[in-house]
Amino acid sequence: MIKPRVTIGNNVVIGSGSVVTRDIPSHSIAAGNPARVIRTITETEERYWQELLADYQADPDTTE
Repeated sequence: MIKPRVTIGNNVVIGSGSVVTRDIPSHSIAAGNPARVIRTITETEERYWQELLADYQADPDTTE
């Protein structure tokens, strides 16, 4: 649940069942009740997942 007037930044992961009562900054992972930022997503992690996504989109039938 996201409460009114709360903003969630870009590239954010919110845990299932979390209640977001405060703003969540970009590049964060948040969870809980109330939701809190657990950690930030690093540039290295973001690059890694973007590369995996690009590989998957190029050939979705390939599994690793």
